[in-house]
Amino acid sequence: MIIHQSARPLSVTGHTNFTSTSPARESSLTCRRTDSNDPVDRTSVGRPQRRVRAHKPRLDPSTLRLLATSERIRVSSAKYPVVIPEATCVDLEGIRHLHTLGPSGTNLESAAHAWFQRQGTVGRVTLHESLETALEQVPETGEHALVACAVYPDLHKLTFSNLQRLTMVDSFLLPTHNMVYAGLTTTPRTAATHPAPSGLVPRGVERRIVLSNSQAALDCAEGTTDACITTIVAAKRHGLQILEDFGPVPMIFTIHRVEAK
Repeated sequence: MIIHQSARPLSVTGHTNFTSTSPARESSLTCRRTDSNDPVDRTSVGRPQRRVRAHKPRLDPSTLRLLATSERIRVSSAKYPVVIPEATCVDLEGIRHLHTLGPSGTNLESAAHAWFQRQGTVGRVTLHESLETALEQVPETGEHALVACAVYPDLHKLTFSNLQRLTMVDSFLLPTHNMVYAGLTTTPRTAATHPAPSGLVPRGVERRIVLSNSQAALDCAEGTTDACITTIVAAKRHGLQILEDFGPVPMIFTIHRVEAK
């Protein structure tokens, strides 16, 4: 969007039609001088010509903020030019084995299979108790990668503590399975939940933290808790009653290649 900032007030004399556009949308001014053939108000013929002053349009606060912001960006860019490095080529075709969070039914498992489909390749997906334990078991051949997501707990620690081993090589947006509040009773007192969606547990219900959404459903089905926050896939797999369906959640998933030694 281009915002035109108006110049100083204009002084117009003679038979001039002056047009001002909507101040809230645009601050530019347009002046058109009347030709001799244009209709003229005969009542004004012979009278002294009046000096017409064009007033500067009043800008609404939101437009003023946009102008101020664009001006700051322009000045900042002039003082501190931004250097954008050339894109780094990453060999994604070499990744044939993805490791992510289990048991089966997690959003990360679904994302792993979706990534292979997007790449047009066939690969293997192995599920682990956590990404931290997965990293301990993954061979360092360059063909293996971890699948994480933007809300995975301590992803920043996993990334920055393994800069020599892990390289984030790809990311993509994908909706999760429907997230649900499910259980064995309609009046649960306890609920198993992964840390990421724990905010979905209703007030007054005790939260019990587990390592994945699928594990939460499994614990609930075994009677460890009365309810859980899980995926609709895991809830149906374990025969749990859906107490509330939150629907799918748009999620960023990330691919971390385990570098070869």
